[in-house]
Amino acid sequence: MGRILHSVIVVPVSTRIRGLSVEAEIGPEDGIDFDSAANLDNLQVIHRTRLVRRLGHARPSTMQAICRALAIATGCDREQ
Repeated sequence: MGRILHSVIVVPVSTRIRGLSVEAEIGPEDGIDFDSAANLDNLQVIHRTRLVRRLGHARPSTMQAICRALAIATGCDREQ
């Protein structure tokens, strides 16, 4: 069965760490060369073919931080 979706959601990663609630820190333990931050306020959708090589792989604890930051960035962390 072929892939149905041709686009993926990506988040920019920068070495500038601001300590914002919408950031998740990512670094050498995740395969990234430098201590960095993924800013979940800047989600982008790109075509899958633009991904040419893997630079790292987020550990489970990093993914938890990314999910928390994403919930804050989208307002999903608020009680209804």
